Amino acid sequence: MVSIGLRGLLVAALLVTAAVHLERWFAGYRDIPTTIGGDQYLVLGPLFLVNVVAGAAIAGAVAFWQHWLPLLAAAAFGAGTLGAFLLDRLVGVFGPSAALTWNAPEVLAAVAELVCVVCAVVLLVQRRRIRHGWIRA
Repeated sequence: MVSIGLRGLLVAALLVTAAVHLERWFAGYRDIPTTIGGDQYLVLGPLFLVNVVAGAAIAGAVAFWQHWLPLLAAAAFGAGTLGAFLLDRLVGVFGPSAALTWNAPEVLAAVAELVCVVCAVVLLVQRRRIRHGWIRA
């Protein structure tokens, strides 16, 4: 019963972070240019859309496929997305680093991404324990 609740929370967290990235894309992140080798490209916008599609696809997989792969993907998605945000703000991946701002969308996405990692790891550990007979289902 606990695993059903954790899966639901994980699906919700994946969809929240995807929704935040879609909202940010519509808010103007799609038009932020990135300078590479003196030329300007639109890189950030497409990456935000990749995040939206990946978050929704992984959420669907977690909801409907009782396998360890979607859980691993969810943990990697949450850690990778949060890590990319922190790396961009602290070092500057796509140009000069911006100030480490924590407005409502950033806080919401960061919390959702942490929930993704924690829930996915707990579900993976629980799955392993059940499989090896350490605990009862």
